[in-house]
Amino acid sequence: MTNQELNKKLAEWAGFEEGTHIIDSWYDGRLRWRSGDKFWKRPDGIGQLAAPPNFTSSLDACFKWLVPKLNKQGLRIRLINQPQGRDTFFCAIGGRWLAHEWAEEESLALTLCKAIEKLIDGEKSG
Repeated sequence: MTNQELNKKLAEWAGFEEGTHIIDSWYDGRLRWRSGDKFWKRPDGIGQLAAPPNFTSSLDACFKWLVPKLNKQGLRIRLINQPQGRDTFFCAIGGRWLAHEWAEEESLALTLCKAIEKLIDGEKSG
């Protein structure tokens, strides 16, 4: 799965909804969007984005949108950086490591995203 596909999967899990504009929108004499342009409605209902946050490269985006959903499910995360010649990150979610991920030379954000993906896949299968 590419990072772009993972971002989309995480966005949908977090509550972002993909939509399509049905009419052209003009503001102050300028075209804001065209009919057919895609957008993402935020889970909090406040506005919309041209694209979902880039979770795989932004720990800030993860903690703004993904971690609160984990917390609502009663899950906590542990992020550990264990330098062993090169950076090795470990992410554990929930008690008894319900979902976890080891990663070398990846960003901590991507490691967290992959662990959450395992959790999502577990929800779908269970």
